[in-house]
Amino acid sequence: MPADRVRVTRGNTSFWSQSVDGCRGDTPDEHERAPLIDRYLAERDTSQTP
Repeated sequence: MPADRVRVTRGNTSFWSQSVDGCRGDTPDEHERAPLIDRYLAERDTSQTP
């Protein structure tokens, strides 16, 4: 595993990121999980109206 990949946890969702700031990488796993993370964060965001 490349040394530049770090474990990122957002809420109860964890995934591997290729940078320490949590930017999404180009791995298939990242692309599959990204929509789930976005949806989870959107549901948590109380500033948005449904």
